[in-house]
Amino acid sequence: MPAWHDAARVARTNLAANLPVLRRLSRHTETSLYASHPPAGLRAEMLEQRPRLAAAVTLTEAEAAHIDEELAVHQRRVLRELTA
Repeated sequence: MPAWHDAARVARTNLAANLPVLRRLSRHTETSLYASHPPAGLRAEMLEQRPRLAAAVTLTEAEAAHIDEELAVHQRRVLRELTA
């Protein structure tokens, strides 16, 4: 499993207790008549209220690993360019 999976899981776990407060804060601080999108807190709330749907596309671990392999060469190139 890629390292970012573990990092995402840890981040979700660490933020879970603060999410309601952060979303309320977002609704107050990110709201603007000129904004092209609703604040992140409102978008998250709207998504959570929608019924859950089955995924239209699913991948096996092997398929996901194959895609990761295909993209690895590009990932390394971008990393080199960004760190140069």
